[in-house]
Amino acid sequence: MSQTQEYLTLRKQSSLKIAFATFLCVISPIPLIGLTTLSQYQRFHMTENLAVSLGLSFLIICITIAVILFCLCAFKVKKYEFLEKEDFSLGNDVKEYAFKEKEEYQDRYHRYQIIGIVLCILSVLPIFIFLNYEFLESIAVCILLFFVSIGCFFLVLAGTYQNALDKILQTGDYTPKQKKNNILKSKISTIYWLVVTAIFLYYTFGKNGNGQMQYSWIIWAIAGVLFGVLMIVIDLINKRRD
Repeated sequence: MSQTQEYLTLRKQSSLKIAFATFLCVISPIPLIGLTTLSQYQRFHMTENLAVSLGLSFLIICITIAVILFCLCAFKVKKYEFLEKEDFSLGNDVKEYAFKEKEEYQDRYHRYQIIGIVLCILSVLPIFIFLNYEFLESIAVCILLFFVSIGCFFLVLAGTYQNALDKILQTGDYTPKQKKNNILKSKISTIYWLVVTAIFLYYTFGKNGNGQMQYSWIIWAIAGVLFGVLMIVIDLINKRRD
């Protein structure tokens, strides 16, 4: 019981930090895209080098803060890594406590999920509204990323504590069978994102790269969508194998 209460308390406390770190990651390229767009118009009196310098500085600062928050939250629950990988049994009192916690959390979980999903769906509206305006297209992308960042904030805020409860109860993505699949997914995702990072760096700063991150950032958006497809394919293969 003491382990369960400590773990759930840590995850509840860290959920806001993890959600904010995710928010920072998504908004980090917004100034780079926006400022480089403004630099193309003389009336704003901004050189492209200055725009890129300011945009990259903001991006690096955001990512640095996000990484620090992710690491701090991960270190605090490191001793509970076995919940994701190993099978274990719960006492009746612990199981009853965890079920009660999950039941009480469901209203907030669903509310945050709805807000996050709706914001992500509405985020594409600026693209359609400013489709015929060259200058505003890039600004529309900035608005899209801002809406997505808020949506991700609520989705992660909801999911962090929900996942902690699922780990304790070994339900959802953390059933004994699913844990084996998660280990495989973890290895594949590590390889996948390392390859994506290598492609991004080569495309942006390689021999034939343009060095302009305001264009190459799209690699991450495409990679994110393809990653979701990859995870679904792995699940389908595992189900078919079973």
